Amino acid sequence: MPKIFESPDKGETFTEREFTIEGRPLIKEPDVDTFNMKIYNQARRDRLSDVIGDYITDQNTDAKTFYDELMSEISGWIEYHESYLDKCKIIKNLLQASHG
Repeated sequence: MPKIFESPDKGETFTEREFTIEGRPLIKEPDVDTFNMKIYNQARRDRLSDVIGDYITDQNTDAKTFYDELMSEISGWIEYHESYLDKCKIIKNLLQASHG
């Protein structure tokens, strides 16, 4: 005879068989990397939406200011990464010269 268990909070009873996994469908483990990327991509999109919304709904900011500040940020990223590109090119040249 199976053991009978009682739920302490609801007064329900369960048999030992109801606590086993036999007969239950196989639950596939989620692909954590894909799941995390979906969350990250949505969060990134939400941040972009927040920034755009902030500019659009600010009564003291016009479209030209939004455009100018966006272009300035893009230019800043280009300048920042160009400095690293230049450094990498110098290192590569030095490495090639020492092998030649």
